[in-house]
Formats: sequence, C-alpha cells, structure tokens
Amino acid sequence: MNAALKAFIERTLPSMEPFFEIQNNRMHHPLRFKVPAIVLVSVAGMPDEGHFKALSNQMRYSTATPGRRLIAEIYRPAAEMLTSPAVKDQRKEILEATAQSGRELIRSQKISPATMTKITQLLLEPQSFAHLANAFWKTCITEGVTPKEFWKKNLRPRPDSLPALMLMMPMGFNPDGVKDLRAILQFEFSGEVEGACHFKIADNAITAQSGRAEKPNLTISSPFGVWIDIMMGKADGAEMMMEGKYTAEGDMDLLLNMGKMFG
Repeated sequence: MNAALKAFIERTLPSMEPFFEIQNNRMHHPLRFKVPAIVLVSVAGMPDEGHFKALSNQMRYSTATPGRRLIAEIYRPAAEMLTSPAVKDQRKEILEATAQSGRELIRSQKISPATMTKITQLLLEPQSFAHLANAFWKTCITEGVTPKEFWKKNLRPRPDSLPALMLMMPMGFNPDGVKDLRAILQFEFSGEVEGACHFKIADNAITAQSGRAEKPNLTISSPFGVWIDIMMGKADGAEMMMEGKYTAEGDMDLLLNMGKMFG
C-alpha cells in the first residue's frame, strides 16, 4: 500500500465510532453510518500479479467487518509498458475494458470474468520483459541520460544479446512499409555475441526464431556490435558494408528496404 492510499484510508476514520466491538473473534470500530462500496484499482511496473498480494490481503482484511464492502479489485501489472507504441492495440483494449468494468459495477456490483481477463491480459512474457527493461537501463547508463531524457532524445534500447534482439526487432517492424512481403531474414553473428537467428515476414507480421532457417531470402553475417550500431542509427549500413564490416547474401532489395521494414 503506498502512502497516498494509506492517507486516504486514514481520512475515512470519521466514518467510524471511537468505540470497540468484537465479532467473529475480531475487534473493530462500528460505523457511524452506511458507507459506499469499495473498488480497489492499482497498477504496478512489475509484470506479474503476485506484487499485488500484500495490498489485496490488507484491503480484504480491513474491509471484512460489518458495513464495509470491497466489491471489486482491479490490478494492472506491467502498467508502465502501456505507454509504449509497441502495445498500442492492447492498450486500447485494456483501457476500454477498464471503462466497461465501471459500467458493469454500476449495473450489477461486479465485473465479468471476460472484462477482467481483458484488463489483466499479458503484455509480455516475464523473461522478455526483463530483456527489454535491462536493455533500456543499460542504454540509459551508457548514454548518461535519465529515463526522461532517454524518451526526449528519442533513443532506443540497445540489444545486448540474441534474445533481446529477437524481441526488439519485431517491436520496430513496420508492416505498412512492406505490405504483402513474404521473406526470411537470416542473421549470423560473431564477436561479443555469437549465434544465429532469423525473422519470418508474412501476412504483414513478423516472427523471430533462434537458429538458422532452411532457405533464407537474405543472410547477413556481421559482428554483433556492428549490426546493432547500424540498427541504433550510430553507423551507416551502406558505409559499413563498403568497408567490409559485414556481408550480405541473397535478395539485396531486402537489405536496401530494411529502413522501410524497421523504424
């Protein structure tokens, strides 16, 4: 429970008598008058709902006395992610479902399971969430900026591993720039991070997979740091290729249109 909610609860004390009553082996203050039903709404930056357990238990305990009614609890984990353009469709659904929960509470004093499922839907698997968050903070530290300055300067988290790259490249995919494209992009990395991964583009969507594809349309072989510098806009892809910093084999039109595919 944060300080603001604790202060709010303390300011409800005038609704109670100063006297004590014992009921079901529990001592409490009787209410002076009927009080409104309670709906608890809380958000958290962490991605799992377990972070709300302490708050939920405390609220359920404090409202389990005569006259008090906790009729609903709405918890939204990973709420900070809702500001990201990568989850704009999910954000819209979550906010619409939250508004719908208010209408349902007015009508029936409860929230339907379908609405609650939309509100609490998973935005990102915990391990992927960690990769993204860690890359963000490492980039802030490397660039010497605060999170606020990071967004103001329109910076991007720098992937530092294959899993992080496989997570972030699809988040930057621009389906409008490559409509109806069907292709497989293969990456072979060396240097600070070694390994292979590929990206399948089809039906205006992209999926990432580890390892090598059977028949890639374009294969890029590069030191990991070189490609990430290109991806982050710190190096020019054409210049790096001319200098022999990386190689590309296959459909070169895909390489030339990389800027349209990702941004």
